Amino acid sequence: MESTQQKVLALRRKDWTLPEIVKETGLAKSTVYYYIHATPLRAKKQAEISEASRRLALRVSAQRRGKSTKSFRPITKWGVDAVFLVSHLLFDGTLRRSDLSYQSRSKSLLGRVEFAMRNFYDYPPKRYHDAHTGVERISYFNVALGDHILL
Repeated sequence: MESTQQKVLALRRKDWTLPEIVKETGLAKSTVYYYIHATPLRAKKQAEISEASRRLALRVSAQRRGKSTKSFRPITKWGVDAVFLVSHLLFDGTLRRSDLSYQSRSKSLLGRVEFAMRNFYDYPPKRYHDAHTGVERISYFNVALGDHILL
């Protein structure tokens, strides 16, 4: 009669993975690991697992690209606030896919840009201050928002 350990090792020698052996035997994951930790998979099987993992990561990344958990309200009507915001970002700021930034020495203009942005985005900006030049920058990091404004 074959012992549990011998059965687990026989499956491992056939290149079964830890989750596959756990599912087949019904043993605890820690128990199966204890039996097989010194018996590595063959290089070919390791390469297959690595490639499958890489493909999965690329697929998930492609599905998430350009999506954010922080939502925004799209610009549907080009009113005064939308024109003010985009024009200031164009002339005194940066419009990139990854972020929208505005820099100025004027606290008043910074406040107005931040106020205009609140019509579209509920989250506060990241603030940066250059003590040497006196320029302050506010930045919003949201790929979906950046894509929306750039389109």
